[in-house]
Amino acid sequence: MPYLIGEMNNDLVAAEIQLNDMLRIANNYDFEAIDQNGHDILTRKTNVANAAIRVVTKAMEIVGGEGFYRGFGLERLFRDVQAARYHPLPERDQVMFSGEYLLRD
Repeated sequence: MPYLIGEMNNDLVAAEIQLNDMLRIANNYDFEAIDQNGHDILTRKTNVANAAIRVVTKAMEIVGGEGFYRGFGLERLFRDVQAARYHPLPERDQVMFSGEYLLRD
């Protein structure tokens, strides 16, 4: 159990740090619309989304079967966080965008 909680914490901290960095880059909407910023934000968005999915998945693993009961509240979080995979730009498209950007840079 401590190992699982430690893993979950690592993913949560990674998501928080990268989310805060996204806010720094966005600079309260005062940023240039350049590919570098797009690459930086989208890369972090993918990492945050994947970390958030891992956090909730790990929480479900820690709690066990009870996590699937609607009344517990975790089931909805588990379901909702899956949508991060489909939020613009999906990971596959982001990886392609970043790869093309990095090759041309």
